[in-house]
Amino acid sequence: MSQLARLPDAAAPYGPVNVDAFRTIFRRHPARVTILTADDGTGPCAMTISSLISLSADPAMVGFSLSNASGSSKNILNAGRLAIHFLDAAHVDLARLCATPGADRFQDRTLWSRLPDGTPRFHDVGSWFSAEIAETLPLAGSIFVAARLVGGALEDGPAALLYASGSWHQLGEAIE
Repeated sequence: MSQLARLPDAAAPYGPVNVDAFRTIFRRHPARVTILTADDGTGPCAMTISSLISLSADPAMVGFSLSNASGSSKNILNAGRLAIHFLDAAHVDLARLCATPGADRFQDRTLWSRLPDGTPRFHDVGSWFSAEIAETLPLAGSIFVAARLVGGALEDGPAALLYASGSWHQLGEAIE
């Protein structure tokens, strides 16, 4: 019997979503790793996220979630403009750096420069977008952001960097 044909036991409990079950399921949910960078006038900030989703191709828009607990969230929201970097396996050290609370993500001036609008961008990441925040939606413990894409570049490169089950992964072979 295939995995898809199996149905849950009729006696299995059904009820409100348990916080531990929610966290377990989403830890196992692989997601593309991206880095957001911005500068609200107080200096550049960066954060690693795995919540980026496409919202629309025309106009080009994306969405992502920012935690209220992150110090960088406020800076990104106040900046109104940001760069979204799409990482591959070669960028795992940069992903770790931007995911480490309190780390100086911009200490090495050879890794980044500014776009014409002042937004910081990491050089080594070939696929990226520049975006403007269009809408925000406050939620429990986070803020959902919808952003309009205004520029960027696409580079053919290695497979996407993913995050799941507390570790970094590289997207593998396609299943036919």
